[in-house]
Amino acid sequence: GMDGVYILDSSFENVRYLDVFESLIWTTRYKEPGEFELYIPYTKELLSDLSVGRYVYTNDFYDAASNTAHLMIIESVELDDNHLKVTGRSLRSILARRIIWGQTVIKKKDDNETSITVYEAIKKLVTEAIITPVEPKDFDNPFYPSIHYDMSEERARRVISNFVWDEDSGEWPEITEETQYDCDNLLDAINDLCVKYKVGYEVLLDFDDKCMHMHLIRPVDHSWDQTEAPAVVFSPEFDNLKKSNYIESVEKYKNVAIVRGYRYSDDDIGKFQQTAIRGDASGMARRELYVDQSSLDYENEPHPGDVTGWDSYEEQLKEKGKTELEKKEYSYTKVYDGEADAEAMTDYVFNRDYKIGDTVELITRYGESVEVRVTEMVLSASTSGVTLIPTFEATRYEAEEADNALNQGGDS
Repeated sequence: GMDGVYILDSSFENVRYLDVFESLIWTTRYKEPGEFELYIPYTKELLSDLSVGRYVYTNDFYDAASNTAHLMIIESVELDDNHLKVTGRSLRSILARRIIWGQTVIKKKDDNETSITVYEAIKKLVTEAIITPVEPKDFDNPFYPSIHYDMSEERARRVISNFVWDEDSGEWPEITEETQYDCDNLLDAINDLCVKYKVGYEVLLDFDDKCMHMHLIRPVDHSWDQTEAPAVVFSPEFDNLKKSNYIESVEKYKNVAIVRGYRYSDDDIGKFQQTAIRGDASGMARRELYVDQSSLDYENEPHPGDVTGWDSYEEQLKEKGKTELEKKEYSYTKVYDGEADAEAMTDYVFNRDYKIGDTVELITRYGESVEVRVTEMVLSASTSGVTLIPTFEATRYEAEEADNALNQGGDS
C-alpha cells in the first residue's frame, strides 16, 4: 500500500509525517512534471505546516540505496469548509522558472566537427540558465560607448545554488537537426528535445548533500522484443490490470508544418526566405499546420538577396515545425490506460521492476499483445485502499504507420 506523506521545509528538513488523510493522488509523468493532490481535514497546525513552497514526498518515491527522492513542491493550498486541498508539481517544474535568454543555437557539430549529443545540448541549456548563467551579458551603452554596464549581479540572481547537473559519460543520441531557441521557456525546450530524441530526465533531491540533482534517464525496454532486461507484462489475465481502455484518435492530427520565418521584404526574395515546409504527406493524407516563427532571426543576418545563410536557417525553421507537430494535441494518438490493483501487482513493483518511461508488454482484453511505454502513473490512496492507474502509449505505431493507414482512407 501507499505510505504517508513527509513534509519538508525550504532547507529540506523534515517538518512532519502525515499518515491520516482522506485522499492522496500522486501522478508521475514521462514527458512533463508530475503533480499531486492531498485532501485532508483542516487543523490550524496543518495549515502552517503545509505552506506554499514546501516540499512533500512519499516512501513510494524514495530510493534508500541512493538516499534520493522524487519531491513535489506545494504550489497551492485551498481551504473549504473544513478541508485542506493541497496541490503542486514535481521538482522538474523548477525548470519552468527560467527562460533561454536571447538566441541559443543547438548545432549538430562543435568547432572541432565533433557531433553534439542530446545530453550535451540539454546540459548546455540548464547550465546557462540556472547553474552558471551566461546572460544577460555585459554591454556598452550604444549612444555613449564609454559607459559600460556590468551585468554580473543580474546573472548571479538567476543561479539556483543547490541545483546540480549530474555528469554521465555514457552514449547518447546525437543531435540530427540544428535548432534555435529564442527566449523559450527552459522546461518547454527540454521537453521538446526529450520527445525528439526519446530520452527522459528527472530532478531528485539527494538527502546527503541537500541538493536537487538533474540527470537524463535512458528508458529500459521490458518488452518481449529484447533479452537485456526481464519482461514486464500487464494483462487482465494476470489480474494486474483490472480494466483497460483504448483510444485511437486522428481528430487533431497534423503531419505537415508550414513554417513562416523572418520577413525581410514583400518582394520575391522575402517570400522565398519566409517559408519552410516540414513533412511530405500529400493528397487526402496531408494535414497542414501553420507555425509562426517570424521572430526567429538569422544568426548571422544575411541581407536580402543573400541565400548563403538560408540552408542553416531553413533547417532551424523545419525543426521548429517538427517540434510543433510532435506536440500532444497534433499527434496521432494510440493510448491505452488501465486500472491496476496495487495489492494484486505483486509480480512487478513500480519503481523497482519498471519505471516511468520504460517499455512494457501489454496484453489487451482481446488478447492482442502491444509494446507500450509507461507514460504516466497515478498512485491514488484513500480510505478505500490504494490503486495504481498506468497510462500506456503504443511505441511501435509510429507516425509513418499512421500516415499509411490514413492514406488508405482507413481501408487497412
